[in-house]
Amino acid sequence: MKKSEVEDHKYINYELWLLLNRTRHLIFKARQREVKEYGISMRNAGILHTIFRLGKQASPGKIARETFLEPHSVSATLSRMQTRGLVKKVKDLERKNLIRIEMTEEGYEVYRRSLGRKSLNLIMSVLTHGKKLELWSLLAKIRDRAVEGLGLEITDIYPPSDPPAILKDSNAVVPEDISYELWLMFNRTRQLIYKARQKEVNQYGISMQNAGILHDVVRLGGVATPGRIARELFLENHSVSEMLSRMEAQGLIEKVRDLRKKSSVRLEVTEKGYQAYRKSIKQESIDMIMAVLTRGEKFELWSLLSKVRDTVMELLEIDGVPVYPPSPPLEL
Repeated sequence: MKKSEVEDHKYINYELWLLLNRTRHLIFKARQREVKEYGISMRNAGILHTIFRLGKQASPGKIARETFLEPHSVSATLSRMQTRGLVKKVKDLERKNLIRIEMTEEGYEVYRRSLGRKSLNLIMSVLTHGKKLELWSLLAKIRDRAVEGLGLEITDIYPPSDPPAILKDSNAVVPEDISYELWLMFNRTRQLIYKARQKEVNQYGISMQNAGILHDVVRLGGVATPGRIARELFLENHSVSEMLSRMEAQGLIEKVRDLRKKSSVRLEVTEKGYQAYRKSIKQESIDMIMAVLTRGEKFELWSLLSKVRDTVMELLEIDGVPVYPPSPPLEL
């Protein structure tokens, strides 16, 4: 492969990660707005779904492995859900040292109501059934490579890599459409890439959020402002403002007055921040994961993700925002 082709691939790899991450974040926001009506969080809704699917096999460890969340995080969430009366922990009759998780009547009622997934069905309706299966297949390739790269040993991964395999899963919740399972594939693929990337950037003494913001400040150059960063990342202004203040305290960025617009503050990367940025763009974890796709598959994934992202933006009534990564893919 020529040097220019290698650089093209590296460019596509990182931008594809950005597109996947930001699309997932938008779907999360849309779905979160929906489940709030039932008085639960997205984490609660996901765990209730997993408990229902696993049935008598549902245990804290099994839930953590299936959702790719840390055991201590799942344990804390289950304790809060138990306090709320959504789940209960019971001793396994066959294995006394094993705790099983069961839904209470209240938990099941909340779960049943959460099955109304209008937002997900509307978002995914932008794709034909054939394109949904194609997106599923591409995400599965990336997810499975990330599992391998992280050294995880999972024999019963869910959603399965092959969509029709859901029909053979006696515990699967199979709706008329596969929109929810596709959302799970989105969410869990992103979770795994995030974990792999986080291990990498931690070596440079920065967080994933810091790495993402440094990337955007460098890319935007003279037009990088707190508001512009918030819009590009689809985050709340106050959340971005807090992150920027911490990064300023760490000496990674500085805020400067815009000479043309005195009331406007621009963001600039400090020498220390630029050094961290230079190290972080090595992105070896992302390159390793995305290498499982051919160049053509990457562009097809980019096209499919762009359609989904643009649909969610319309649903959330987000307009007037410079969309990045662009759609369709940039010509290289």
